Amino acid sequence: MSDVMSDVKTDERTKASVREVLGFAMGYWRNMPVRFTILVSGVLATILIELQIPLFSAALVVAAEKIARGEASPDMAWSAMQSLVLCFAIIFLLQQGYLRVWMYVASEIMQHMVTDGF
Repeated sequence: MSDVMSDVKTDERTKASVREVLGFAMGYWRNMPVRFTILVSGVLATILIELQIPLFSAALVVAAEKIARGEASPDMAWSAMQSLVLCFAIIFLLQQGYLRVWMYVASEIMQHMVTDGF
């Protein structure tokens, strides 16, 4: 079995580190600072809004409990549900926006890589 393994060629090249890959990508991202800023801002805004989902969900549960006990009107639950639905709608719109920007950025970067490679 060792004879078979000795016949197999191994790739002697060193692999690129994460730092080298990010440095390479940043070289292309620097050409599009506005789009890159929009992309990063969209992702961060989406994350911040997603962190609010438990808060809105808890408000809906509390409202449902109060309605079940007869301590509140259904308007409280409707308001909590509207807040939760609005949160999901904003997340959806932000994701659609930054993904559309990402598609443009990715296609431009690929085009530049091909152009620079040849």
